[in-house]
This record gives sequence, C-alpha cells and structure tokens, in this order.
Amino acid sequence: EKDLTPWSPYWSHLREGWQARSLPNVLFMFYEDMNKDLPATIRKVGAFLGKPDLSDEQVATLVDHLSIRNFKNNTSVNGEELKAAGILNSKAQDFIRKGQVNGSGSELTDEIRERIRVWSERHLAKTDMRFPEV
Repeated sequence: EKDLTPWSPYWSHLREGWQARSLPNVLFMFYEDMNKDLPATIRKVGAFLGKPDLSDEQVATLVDHLSIRNFKNNTSVNGEELKAAGILNSKAQDFIRKGQVNGSGSELTDEIRERIRVWSERHLAKTDMRFPEV
C-alpha cells in the first residue's frame, strides 16, 4: 500500500510495462501463464528473442533449469546476495517461495488478503490490464 518494497512503485511500473506491451522490443507476460505452461512460455520467449526453432531437448533443459528447485539454489536469483547487501530483510522468508500461483494463501490472513484485493482493484481500475484467472 505504501510502496515500501524494493523495486517500487509496483503499480506504476506495471502500468508502464502494460502500456508498452505492443512495442516490438517489449514482451509482457504474466507469471500465471508461465506457471501454467512453462514450455510454451519458453518457446514464446525464444521467438521474441529471434530463436523460434528451439528443439524439444533445449526446451526440456530450460524447463529443468528454470524449475523452482533450481531457482531456490541459484544465488544469482534467489535473493541471497540482496540479503547480504541489505536490500532484502535477511530474517524474512526466502525470496523464492513455492512457485505456485496464489501460493501465499495459507501464509496470509483473511484481512491481509482483503487489503491486497482492494489495493489491486484500486490500481487496476486505472488500466485495462487484468491478471489471468487461475
């Protein structure tokens, strides 16, 4: 609500990306779509980057490399370096959690979920962007 997280302001960044989504050098994707079909997402990114002919073997290698298990162990992306630099709270939960859409459901109270819903609706009202249904 107060944009007190790293990489804030969240909603203005999202709106800016959404507005630029039709530019030829912008690929706007939703985590929900990536989570639903990672191989298709990899092929979409490959095509965007001018590599449309990825083999099934290459896609399978990337699916394994991009698995949550590997992400959690990859210091380039798991947030350990950010914790060490003081950007992320070292006592907080891991930066990469379960890799599930709506995976925070058991971690948040009903009150917090409602605050997130209201906060999201308030900002989404200013755009035609809608997150995929899960």
